[in-house]
Amino acid sequence: MKKEGRKNTKCIAYVAAFIVFQTIIIVVFAPTLLKIKSPKLRFGKVDVESFSNSTSSFTMKLQAQVAVKNTNFGHFKYPNNTIPITYGGVTVGEVVVPKGRARARSTNRFTVAVELSYDQLSSNSTLGNDINSGLLPLVSQAKLPGKIHLMKVMKKKKTAEMYCTIKVHLMNRVVQDLKCK
Repeated sequence: MKKEGRKNTKCIAYVAAFIVFQTIIIVVFAPTLLKIKSPKLRFGKVDVESFSNSTSSFTMKLQAQVAVKNTNFGHFKYPNNTIPITYGGVTVGEVVVPKGRARARSTNRFTVAVELSYDQLSSNSTLGNDINSGLLPLVSQAKLPGKIHLMKVMKKKKTAEMYCTIKVHLMNRVVQDLKCK
């Protein structure tokens, strides 16, 4: 009887030590793993396919790579959305973002075609100056709402945000400067 009692006590002590050890590991690593950050939305590469203009308007076709970067330990699901591209504060085109998912700690990249056109520029005197200078400044600002799914148990709403400035060199038909924040 005494040996069985000692074995049971030893077994209970081992189980208790294991539970304490697991609790310490969870308490130490949980804040790091469960800290949910907002994903990042960016333009990766933008190519100019065509460009035509007159004194009061322009049309342009772009091929843009869009990247959704997820640094979390759970995947980020987002619905269909659009990213407006503006010139002088007026929307000249929209990038269509299809519904998708960025896996945990990875970047989801996709390429989209964008058509930009602007013919209401008779009141905008800066277009002629921008075309003569050879640089056309464009701005894109967007929010991509979605949910982070952590361990298939927790779901947290987060929004990926983007603010990009794009300067298109008109003579060479290339993007000279692309900065995203």
